[in-house]
Amino acid sequence: MPLHHTPLPRDIDELTRMVLALEAENAELRVHSDLLKLFVFGPRSEKLG
Repeated sequence: MPLHHTPLPRDIDELTRMVLALEAENAELRVHSDLLKLFVFGPRSEKLG
C-alpha cells in the first residue's frame, strides 16, 4: 500500500468516508491474516480440547 503525501480533505463527510473505508479494508485484511495463520500454524491448541 503506497503512502500518499497529498493533503487530507477538509470536508468532514469525506474524511468520515475515508475512515470507514479504511476500517473496512482493515477488517478484510485481518480476516486474510487469520486465515493465513490457520493455514501455516494450524488450529490453536486452546480450541482443540
